[in-house]
Amino acid sequence: MAGGMDRGGIRTVLGRTERGLVMMPNLAVGWHWLVLALSLGGFMLLALASEREGKVLLSRTATRREKFILHLLGWPLLMLALGVCIWGWFGHFGTVLWFGWLTVAATTVVLAIAYWPGRGQPAPARRPLPSQEMGRERGASDDRRSSPAALLPQGERDVFWRLVLGAALALLPLAFGWALYHAPEAPLARPDVLHGQAGPWPFRLAEDRQGPPTLAPLGVPIKTWHLRFCEGCDTEIRAAYLKVHKPRSTRNAGTLFEGRHWDRRALVQLPSNTAADSELWLTVVGRDGTVHQVAWRMDEASPATVAWFTERQGRQ
Repeated sequence: MAGGMDRGGIRTVLGRTERGLVMMPNLAVGWHWLVLALSLGGFMLLALASEREGKVLLSRTATRREKFILHLLGWPLLMLALGVCIWGWFGHFGTVLWFGWLTVAATTVVLAIAYWPGRGQPAPARRPLPSQEMGRERGASDDRRSSPAALLPQGERDVFWRLVLGAALALLPLAFGWALYHAPEAPLARPDVLHGQAGPWPFRLAEDRQGPPTLAPLGVPIKTWHLRFCEGCDTEIRAAYLKVHKPRSTRNAGTLFEGRHWDRRALVQLPSNTAADSELWLTVVGRDGTVHQVAWRMDEASPATVAWFTERQGRQ
């Protein structure tokens, strides 16, 4: 079998950036809140400095000196948000994330200004027709029961609904942040990911779901694995296979990883004699014909799977 075979000490391989894996860092949700707060602050300051929006928010037009100060504070906040994104998520991921949070912040500010309580004055009341007065008196009790805002005068009622809409708009970033915080973590971004190098190609390998294996319709235990090679070397790889127990040859290397090159997946069937000292073998075939293999003990690759098989064998 051409090529080399690496075993043990797998977790110390990936430490490079020139050919190493490039993945979006999984930072704490507080960093997202920081970027959103900086973006909201920057857009709000720029809105105060503008002619039309500033008059709505301040009930007057900002002076030239005030506009200069607001611009001097607003633009640096947006640039600071960009700097935080690039520092925390690198240039490519950070820029995209920055534009995403700018969109959320700009939409929130625009909609908040559109429903600002002091934006417009209520239209003068028109004298209703006699038939309208009779209908209004007849349905007055129903209005009081159906809506609390019906008890308010027309002008205060408009302010009430604007406040309600403004509060709903203010909660949009909170809802977005909550959904982001509770989003499931990508398998290849979890701390339990296996780092390795097959020949010259660094990679990451991880279970799709931590926990016991899934039973197929015939009662066969199966498990899905994700594999990702470095961005620069992915095109040099022809195929990759995964198998429990050492393959006898490349023709019996196991399940082929399929899907996008950036996220290969393989549904592996687990033998009934899987134990802690069993080995999970990854076979990588390069386009140059070389073959490289990496192996892990099953209690390192998937402790939950070993525990499940141990419990199952104890019941038999």
